[in-house]
Amino acid sequence: MDSDEGPLEFFRIISAGFSGDGSIVLADVGNFALVVFPPGGGPILIHLTEGDGPGEGRYISQVGFLQGDTIYWIDSFLRRINLLRVSTGERLDPVPMTYEPNGGRRPSLDPLRSLVARRPCTAAPCGAPEDRN
Repeated sequence: MDSDEGPLEFFRIISAGFSGDGSIVLADVGNFALVVFPPGGGPILIHLTEGDGPGEGRYISQVGFLQGDTIYWIDSFLRRINLLRVSTGERLDPVPMTYEPNGGRRPSLDPLRSLVARRPCTAAPCGAPEDRN
């Protein structure tokens, strides 16, 4: 399969998310990337940046859509949830992970629902997705 950057080669897809408009996002931990398949369009490859700073991460454990084209990806290593707008490439400030009540082991996404309108983070490397090479 081809993207804007050439052939896509997946390596260890661990999670998928679906939006109301029919878009699909895949988390490829082997390439530390997200791949978005919009309805009627070609795939969009989003390289993630490894690190501990804003817009960076260490491990993708879950991915999905919130509203519109805002994607969340859970970094279980850093215990936070990262947000990214597909249309603009804006990376929003990460949100600390909370867990479901009663000793639940799954991260709770309830706090994220009100965060979709948050402003983009301004610290590097937030902004447009960059190539990791």
